[in-house]
Amino acid sequence: MRLPSLKFLKTFQIAAARLSFKAAAEELFITPSAVSHQIKTLEEQLGVALFDRGAHSLTLTEGGRNYLQHMDALFARLTTVTEQLQARFGRGVVRLHITPFFATEMLLPKLQSLLDAQPDTDIHINTVQALESHPADADVSIVVNAAPGDGLACHKLFSQTFVPACSPLLLQRIPIDSVADLNRHTLIVHEARRDGWERWAESVGIELRPRKVILTASTGIEEIH
Repeated sequence: MRLPSLKFLKTFQIAAARLSFKAAAEELFITPSAVSHQIKTLEEQLGVALFDRGAHSLTLTEGGRNYLQHMDALFARLTTVTEQLQARFGRGVVRLHITPFFATEMLLPKLQSLLDAQPDTDIHINTVQALESHPADADVSIVVNAAPGDGLACHKLFSQTFVPACSPLLLQRIPIDSVADLNRHTLIVHEARRDGWERWAESVGIELRPRKVILTASTGIEEIH
């Protein structure tokens, strides 16, 4: 028989592990309908139903559960064989996981000098929001954490400094002379640093109870009351 597409098998593995076409689509950077179409095509090729689709649920059939077990083992083996091949015959690869802010503000301006210093090594960069621990699929990671996990080599890059910022025009219009004044304002925080104000307040020994917080992100702004 004709073997299924490796892309479709990977889509099945991710969708089956998460029991969600939407979650699989987000991880694969495709639409949920594309995931559904790939799974349907795979089922038609196999002649086996892999999922039971409910109105608000998605579960694996017995065949789907059995297939997933084999897929996990096959992809793990494929990953190992590929890495061994690259290590023996290809260029060196370093998998680097960092936060988006660190990537844009600190890594990218110096990336060319790093590549020049390591011409035989490729760097695979993956940005992860709020990275506070070393991911299992990374060789190197830049995390915001004072304590590394067991068995990890850790090198401190620098300490964090929290500085509150305010528009000069706003400050002239509504002066801020105390924490009570600050609590009457709307505080703005980026979704990658949701605890930014709390950590700043803790560092200076005060307690904040703001009237409102605006959470900003690359896709828009939402208010938290």
